[in-house]
Amino acid sequence: MLKWIGIALVAALIALGVYAAFNIKGTYSFAAFPAFAVGICQSNGEIAASERAAMEAAAVAYMDAFVADPIAAREGMSRAGKAATEARAPLEAAAAQYRNFEITTPRAASGAYLLRFSGGRAGELAPCGMSGGRAAFAARSGAWRTGVVLLTDASRGDTERTTSVWMEHEDGAWRVRGVHFAVSQICGDDAAALWEAAKEQRARGHELNAGMLYVAARGTLQRGAFFQDRLWQDFAADEATFVAPTYLQGPMPLTLPLGGRNYSVTALQYTGVGDGDVVLVIQYAAGAWQSTDQANAMNHALIDAFNAAYPEWRETFDAVVARAQNADGTTTFGTVYTKDRGYL
Repeated sequence: MLKWIGIALVAALIALGVYAAFNIKGTYSFAAFPAFAVGICQSNGEIAASERAAMEAAAVAYMDAFVADPIAAREGMSRAGKAATEARAPLEAAAAQYRNFEITTPRAASGAYLLRFSGGRAGELAPCGMSGGRAAFAARSGAWRTGVVLLTDASRGDTERTTSVWMEHEDGAWRVRGVHFAVSQICGDDAAALWEAAKEQRARGHELNAGMLYVAARGTLQRGAFFQDRLWQDFAADEATFVAPTYLQGPMPLTLPLGGRNYSVTALQYTGVGDGDVVLVIQYAAGAWQSTDQANAMNHALIDAFNAAYPEWRETFDAVVARAQNADGTTTFGTVYTKDRGYL
């Protein structure tokens, strides 16, 4: 009898422990396949203020060090982070690309996610911050405590960049395991706004505009392999129903038919420039042009044909840039046509 009372007491204590744990605010998850895991993900205000401050400070400090000297910054990464970044050249190239974004505001935390998981495999995503039937997803690591911090900074023309910093608590401190950065807002439009514009252009039958807007929305929504924004599920489901025109499908170079000629397009970009103008850049293989005057004339021919074929581009873009690429691909010459003033 005493044995059964003891078992009942232990069971009651376990139940009490589970009840107490599940009163902690956050998103709980459990998985038995492919590997057993149980834990909780807390987001933003659900995280204790001191813990969140420590995570954010560590993320900002690492990115400051990365910009100054990516090789030296690597020494402060987690063991798994160091193992994944042994090659020097990619780190230096990434840092150079990161510096190319001319910031007008300092990096600041715009989101934080804290995962505490027992078991599971590194890289598996767990739901976080459930809202409106949708959750964000953050990846856990092999450590008991994993974190993802989103850092945001801005540039001219109301353009914004988000840096996702994946961290694990190791040897008593938050250390960086991986980083992903990309433009997250173009001329004031974030992924939600770009997606809405894509749907509007699609409904109007403007396939080129819609296709470029879907690509821009996808790019601004990506946060790396270790974090997925709450909007992603609905966006991806809608994007999957959009059949892009043939000239936008497949790897580069693309074939763009204009004015009775097929242009071999080596780059097609939705980009923001200056004080907030959205520009469509069409870079193409122009052959062996001998002078800038010749390249400019070729660009004029492309733009004139593009204007005739797709006058609706003005609903999405402020300007079109044709960029003639010479035969060996080492030199380009660009010509600008704006919707308000024509050729510049």
